[in-house]
Amino acid sequence: MGKQKAISRIGLGFQSAKGTTLTAPTFAHGVTGGNGFDLDITQDRAPITSGNRVAPHADRTAAVGKFDAQFRAHPRAIGMWLYLALGGKSVTGAGPYTHTISPANTLPYGTVFFDLDGEYRSLQDVVIDALELSWGEDGIVNVSAQGMGTLPAFAPTFTPGTDDSLSAYLVASSGVAANLKYAASGAAATAPIKAGSIKISNNADVVQLAYSIVPDEVFWGRQDYEAALTIVPPTNLNDWRTVATGTAGGTAVSQAPVYGGLDVKFVAGTDSLQLACSRVPFVVGYPQADPNGGHVELEFAGLPVLTAAGAAALTATLINTQATYAVGS
Repeated sequence: MGKQKAISRIGLGFQSAKGTTLTAPTFAHGVTGGNGFDLDITQDRAPITSGNRVAPHADRTAAVGKFDAQFRAHPRAIGMWLYLALGGKSVTGAGPYTHTISPANTLPYGTVFFDLDGEYRSLQDVVIDALELSWGEDGIVNVSAQGMGTLPAFAPTFTPGTDDSLSAYLVASSGVAANLKYAASGAAATAPIKAGSIKISNNADVVQLAYSIVPDEVFWGRQDYEAALTIVPPTNLNDWRTVATGTAGGTAVSQAPVYGGLDVKFVAGTDSLQLACSRVPFVVGYPQADPNGGHVELEFAGLPVLTAAGAAALTATLINTQATYAVGS
């Protein structure tokens, strides 16, 4: 009898320090696709001559543990994913709890676990290289996460402290139009957003030392953000004109970026996640004609940056029943 691909969960938690792996996941939930564990082994024929035209040996030069998984945004586990990707957190309240998750110059190390029909694997010292939240007109928030780590474990314990597999997941379809805001220039305001995505990238890479083909650590580079929004303009193309000229009635191309903003909120019952970027330079293409007709859509692409005062480019505010995000929480 074979192994069942539908019986699968991903788990994670953050470590107290590099090299101190977790023995079991803090959170776990199902996936919609991808791989919660992989081992990328690099090897090739050794460039050595012999008395034959065939290579006499092979060299194994690298073994990098990684993962690339897709899943829904469960309201408790998503806080840990965001913390590992952004690096900073604080909490207020006494239930419900308000978690403010924001960028930091250093990142925490995590341990990521994967269960595939009872085959358990884990990877320590994980750095989240990329985390993207996206939604379409159905309102369902999907998450894509990629990362790398150091030492794999081939038979860890998979007993999560919190299993979010059966919990409701966050959606944009709250019935409240004001939960989805953006502006081509200035502060975000309620807008006809059809779909969108927000991506966090840490530009991480492995550090491999000569003593082992397994990485010694994963190190992060610059933290970048990308935002994409599909807007259905109701009566005019003033937002396109604003990006191009700086104002809705502008008559000359702006020589500098035009900074707008976005503010989106997803809900699951009384839980919610708000992602806000107050300084986003957008670009947008001009819509094409179509003999078949239909409504016009504008595809905005933005690169959130620090505020003029140097404050965070992206802030996540998560309200849920989770008291804290700590080791073993």
